[in-house]
Amino acid sequence: MLGAILAGTLLLTAAQSACAQSLGARAAGSRPAGPLRWSKNFTRVTWTQYATTGAMAGLLFFGRDLYEGPKTSQWRRPILLDREARVWLAAGSIDGRQTANDISDYLMYGLMAYPFLDAALAAGVAHQSYDVAFQMTMISLHASLLQKLLSGLTKNLVRRQRPDEQRCSRGEPLSCGAHARSFFSGHTGSAFTGAALVCAHHENLPLYGGEGMDRAACGIALTAAATVGGLRVVADRHHLSDVVVGAAVGILAGYLVPNLINYDFGASSDRGSADGTQGTVAPMASQNLIGMQYLGMF
Repeated sequence: MLGAILAGTLLLTAAQSACAQSLGARAAGSRPAGPLRWSKNFTRVTWTQYATTGAMAGLLFFGRDLYEGPKTSQWRRPILLDREARVWLAAGSIDGRQTANDISDYLMYGLMAYPFLDAALAAGVAHQSYDVAFQMTMISLHASLLQKLLSGLTKNLVRRQRPDEQRCSRGEPLSCGAHARSFFSGHTGSAFTGAALVCAHHENLPLYGGEGMDRAACGIALTAAATVGGLRVVADRHHLSDVVVGAAVGILAGYLVPNLINYDFGASSDRGSADGTQGTVAPMASQNLIGMQYLGMF
């Protein structure tokens, strides 16, 4: 259990450490000139996002029966590499499965909290940019609720049997309950949503003071999210296909949706490059040439 707690606090420690370095760099005058700001080219959280965030929160907290559905399974067979992955990866002991489950729990909770800690500590405390902190918080909340709702609705519609269901009758408490809610992996979806949000925010905002630290935050978060997915198979709580789809939905909710609605995939960011240039890649075509071109200001 101690190992699980330590693993779960890894991301929180990394976030706090990076924020401390950001504060130190700011005091030393090594940060880029100008305060952290929400680019005029970005889209602020829209009224549609506010409305859908409220609606999703209402469904999740007050309408649980609407999307939890029947408890019996209607899909029982593995697909693609599910059987092989279970043979290769699933732990052979109760203690091993329980440990993998516990670590995946703590890592998932850490990843879910990471974008909100970034908003509060990096944007709010280190940069004292409360407007950016608010925008980040609302974007993260919208994405997190979207993934959670998609997970609940999909589990209800698909009703896939968990791979470890038969172990409940053998006295393994971990395998008891929620038998028909294997597809897709909610742990993996939540973990990748948090990691994808970290990547989206750090790709567009210099929260940690430089592209190196911001890219490192994204890389650490994605590695931790992949670890969560792997541990769900080790714990024998999910098939490999449950994990793969959960990761895809998490990236959709945490990266694609914020970029489509708010960040425009960084194309209009004020961040600029290390030498102060800004630009974008665009397609080009002529009678004899098809290719790509870079348009920028130098």
